[in-house]
Amino acid sequence: MKNKNLLYDNSELIQLYKSGDQNAKELLITENLNLVRSIALRFKNRGQDYEDLIEIGKIGLLKAIEGYDDTLGYTFSTYAFPLITGEIKRFLRDDGPIKISRSIKSNASIIMQAKQQYIKQHGKEPHLSQLCEICNLSAEDITLALEACSPTVSIHEKIGGKDSDITIGDTLFSDDFIEELTEKIALHEAVDSLCEFDRKILHLRYYKNLTQTQTASLLGTNQVKVSRCEKKILEKLRSIMAG
Repeated sequence: MKNKNLLYDNSELIQLYKSGDQNAKELLITENLNLVRSIALRFKNRGQDYEDLIEIGKIGLLKAIEGYDDTLGYTFSTYAFPLITGEIKRFLRDDGPIKISRSIKSNASIIMQAKQQYIKQHGKEPHLSQLCEICNLSAEDITLALEACSPTVSIHEKIGGKDSDITIGDTLFSDDFIEELTEKIALHEAVDSLCEFDRKILHLRYYKNLTQTQTASLLGTNQVKVSRCEKKILEKLRSIMAG
């Protein structure tokens, strides 16, 4: 299915490029730059220039163009996503340690322990939905923790035991899910940048759905202060998300 955000179909361009059309390669790069930018944005505040991260991400995109096979059963963007991410992570790792928050490390530890326990009990890997239930974490939190704390692996690597025919590529997601997930990860990191008091306001107002008066009562302050803080919090988040 054609991505509604693209002017050209990736699969068609891949076929043209494989047939020797170099213009198709340039179009593939142009058409998928937004994917590279959205991934690079996740690593923006880690000591490297954003434009440099985009250029590194393009290397992963070029690798995806060379290696993609549409008979694999998933879209080009799904195939390119881990290659672009891996290239940027490798660059940051070589240039300096990637800063991973304490909460992400903690989540990763909880998830890995849960996976090992599940495999021991059931003899197979748990599904993402099962991990969400076991760990009491969202799909986005689990994906972020595992991706941030794991080494880059091949999309062709098999999972589920030596006799399994299932690869990592088989477990990846659609273009729309990737775009949505990238936005949610960016929001997650933006929220993490807030002070503890602001995070509490955000949690009570938008996760617990409490009124400003109820929130003020729980935090030992007044409704006017909560209202003012909430306005500043939302303005700050919009600014961070806008880059």
